[in-house]
Amino acid sequence: MADLTAREALDVFRTMQGKFLRPLERLPQALETAIQIIEHDLPAAKREWESLTGLIQTLREDTPKVQAAQAEAKQRMTNVQRQANEAEAAAQIRIQEAEGRAKQREAALDQQYDDKQVAHEAKYNAAAAMLGDEIRSLEETRDRLQQEVTGLRNKFAAF
Repeated sequence: MADLTAREALDVFRTMQGKFLRPLERLPQALETAIQIIEHDLPAAKREWESLTGLIQTLREDTPKVQAAQAEAKQRMTNVQRQANEAEAAAQIRIQEAEGRAKQREAALDQQYDDKQVAHEAKYNAAAAMLGDEIRSLEETRDRLQQEVTGLRNKFAAF
């Protein structure tokens, strides 16, 4: 610095002033803003922080309860689903059994109908045969009686 001229020394001084002193001119305003933040905004932020910290603590305390309730709800849902599946399977079995019984009953009724139809046909055929025999017998009796009547007419016609 000893080799500097007055002009150079003045330039160095101005440079130093620009780097170091000018920022210090705004220092009181920056400190005032910092004080205002510390005095006004910091207490509100601390209160909010404490509130949030309390809320977080409460949530942390409630987390096991919520997890237990969630696990219980999942277990109930699983049980209900299992019971519904079992009930559905049991209902399917009952439906199949009922269908089986219905088919057996239908087959039995069909067999009874067929048996009755065969019995009625047999009775009809027997009755028809008996009536046919009776009709032939009556026709034979009629023919014999007509012959006798004709014979008697012929016999009495001669008198």
